[in-house]
Amino acid sequence: EALDALFDVFADGKEAEKAAVQIKLLPALKEFQPVFKTRMRKEGKGQYSTDQLCVLDNVKMNLRRFIAYQETLGKTPT
Repeated sequence: EALDALFDVFADGKEAEKAAVQIKLLPALKEFQPVFKTRMRKEGKGQYSTDQLCVLDNVKMNLRRFIAYQETLGKTPT
């Protein structure tokens, strides 16, 4: 839920884009993405229900899409 809220906050508007650059959001998310994927792979099946895994998979997909969106803005160094 926290990641989805983050995506919503930084998905729209010039002020959000400016803030994302200032806090270096894109590099942080790029660093976080492989850690998130690895953790899901290692811990997911044993610890989470099917419904929870669906939510986590959706977040993983949204994270990938949000990173791609931020990259298209061309406002932050990669």
